[in-house]
Amino acid sequence: MGAFGLQDRARPQVASAIKHCGTAGMTVRMISGDSKKTAEAVALEVGLIDEPLTQEAENALSPVEQREYQEKRRYSVMEAADFDAEVGGDLEKPGPAAKFAMIMKHLRVLARAQPAHKLRILKGL
Repeated sequence: MGAFGLQDRARPQVASAIKHCGTAGMTVRMISGDSKKTAEAVALEVGLIDEPLTQEAENALSPVEQREYQEKRRYSVMEAADFDAEVGGDLEKPGPAAKFAMIMKHLRVLARAQPAHKLRILKGL
């Protein structure tokens, strides 16, 4: 029995480019066809998202900060199917547009995405 693993590492300059974009006021998002776990690992590696807080650190937050943190964690890395289910239909309508805006406030990684997701996000922004 054997096992073999392969990792296509991000280029070294990616993390600094993301940091420079953040300093310039830009929000960087990654839209990937990879699985959620793979996309999240890459995003952590390049500094696109932060490591989750420990339970102790989360408990030390105020109730308002805890709600904000939990919302951020829920929507920072999503699978495309979950994104579609959360946002719903036509972004021209108030309900889906408001949900889209709330999710996009936190979304940094969209996994298992198709090209149509890229177009929908660009149109929604």
